[in-house]
Amino acid sequence: MSYFSIIIPVYKCEKYISRCINSVIEQSFKDFELILVIDDIFDNSYKICNDYKKLDSRIKVLFQKHSGVSATRNTGLKNSTGKYIIFLDSDDIFFNNYTLEKIYNKSLSTNYDMYIYGYIDSNGKKHDNYSLFLNEKNGNVMLDHSLQLNHSIPCTIWRCIFKSSSISQLYFNEQYEYGEDVDFIFRVTKQLHTFQFVNEYIIVYTTSNTESITHNLTIDKIQNCINMLKYHYNYYKELSHKQNHVKILEYIANRYCNMLVRAFLVDKSNNQNIANSLIDKEIIKNSAGIIYMGTKIIWKLLGYKIGSKFIGNIFFVYKNFSFRKITHNKYY
Repeated sequence: MSYFSIIIPVYKCEKYISRCINSVIEQSFKDFELILVIDDIFDNSYKICNDYKKLDSRIKVLFQKHSGVSATRNTGLKNSTGKYIIFLDSDDIFFNNYTLEKIYNKSLSTNYDMYIYGYIDSNGKKHDNYSLFLNEKNGNVMLDHSLQLNHSIPCTIWRCIFKSSSISQLYFNEQYEYGEDVDFIFRVTKQLHTFQFVNEYIIVYTTSNTESITHNLTIDKIQNCINMLKYHYNYYKELSHKQNHVKILEYIANRYCNMLVRAFLVDKSNNQNIANSLIDKEIIKNSAGIIYMGTKIIWKLLGYKIGSKFIGNIFFVYKNFSFRKITHNKYY
């Protein structure tokens, strides 16, 4: 049994995968297994991974027919033996050669179910956490604290470290190829009890991969993601009758608005019937913040179809608002 199981889904990443693997095998902390799950053969990635496997016995290479990122990560989970689980994207790298050693020392001193770290993107921008220790029987408290202190929820799976015994019965919903991180984190928080936000960096996040999901979205993937957000919104709406989760509802509503804009941008059906069917005015009303106030005004003045195109053009030109920055999800 290894201390860490590092799971990397591999899909059309021959340009990045060597750099990613090198950042793992060059770690000063050596007690890990590296699980490379090949989601079918589309480029030279499979050969590259097998070449590394021949050089390092800690590397496992698993193959599956193309099934999407959720199924790929589940394959990694089912074949993992580590005490802690780390998900790493094939185009990202560890922050430095002492990253695993740093995580190891932190886990020894606290032994929590889940750790949430900061990261740096490939443009050099730092994404920090406020340091926070939580020992709660209700993981929703973690979400509330995160929104209050960090103004976001850690819905990017690659910045989180999980104790494997705490998520042994949890898997990614394979229906989702986009937003699966969000769904997984919301379900995790209902089951785990101890969390720590760590104001240190563990990942350098790549923002320029044109094979990422944010460059290859379809209306079907967006529709599934929106339906998932609606499900969690309704869950916390019902829960709010007993506990106040206004901030969580606002966060989900904001993400929903982001996705609704994307739906109108990519929907090619006649009269954009699919995108129109996804409109939920109650959720839209509950979105909050200056950006979303502006979004609602534009939709009211121009309608959803023209308004979404207008919003997309504004965000593209000024680069103040990126769906990539919001979703942090880069597959398929």
